[in-house]
Amino acid sequence: MAELVADGIYSILITLPNNPLKSLNVYVITGERNLLVDTGFRLESCRQELLAGLAEIGVSMEDTDIFLTHLHSDHTGLAPELRGKNTKIFIGELDLPRMPGSHSTFSWAESDKRFAKEGFPWPLLKTLTERNPAQGLSPVPYDDYIPVKDGDEFCYGSHRFRAMLTPGHTPGHMCLYEEETQILILGDHVLFDITPNISRWHDVKDSLGDYLVSLRKIRNLPAKLLLPAHRQVHISLAERCDQLIAHHQKRCDEVIKILSCGKAMTAWDIAAGMTWRIRARNWEEFPTPQKWFAVSEALAHLDHLICLGFVEQKTDGEFHTYRLI
Repeated sequence: MAELVADGIYSILITLPNNPLKSLNVYVITGERNLLVDTGFRLESCRQELLAGLAEIGVSMEDTDIFLTHLHSDHTGLAPELRGKNTKIFIGELDLPRMPGSHSTFSWAESDKRFAKEGFPWPLLKTLTERNPAQGLSPVPYDDYIPVKDGDEFCYGSHRFRAMLTPGHTPGHMCLYEEETQILILGDHVLFDITPNISRWHDVKDSLGDYLVSLRKIRNLPAKLLLPAHRQVHISLAERCDQLIAHHQKRCDEVIKILSCGKAMTAWDIAAGMTWRIRARNWEEFPTPQKWFAVSEALAHLDHLICLGFVEQKTDGEFHTYRLI
């Protein structure tokens, strides 16, 4: 179902089946040519919901371009298959190399090797190809994405949005901001009912540090209408940015407390000792895909603490381990 959220801008709610995110807010900026912001998983159910919403507001993909806020499959999964003959698909230039296609520099096999070095058991990694939506529901390979730089403008209908680079959730995450109307399309940069996952990226020194800088970058933006990719808005942008900054400080403090035992520990063991909001009584009951995200988030906090001089990484046998300095 489509909902008018501002003059010429609609939201379409896309269900994300069997996923803790529950749903995705897709946005459509309408005009002589339209801009679709994000798409949903590469699932037939997502496709049908999106196409039904577009039909409801009279939008055809033949007259529509696609802006992807970031590379995650719940945002990008359908993009190449939805495009019309003249559709342009935009994505941040720092996320583009990680998208499936001949340009891709990312390998799941290499990623699995890195996770195994962090203590993630190989048998569990082998089960993730189909169970991890980051892998199984990603878009088909596509080579004609158009890279977006910080400050690029997108003029559709009566609107003129400016792309804002907000790295952290992914290296090339982009928000869209219209200064005149004070509308901010947030992607996953700031969510209000859940906390965006901040992961380690193998060629990024400090993803969490980047995220904290990005939060401060937008904290004081004049924004009358906030449009996040998931769930609803219930407090101001500044308040939520402050909450997220405090959340990650608390997370870092928790990692330091876990390591205060004096033992060198793998990221797997550290993640198992951290506090997670999930319907599972203990680490053993965590769904394997959620363990993958948890370990990756633990690694982002460890990288940040390494950069701050609190933690060091060493290699003990086949594993990377971490201890307080």
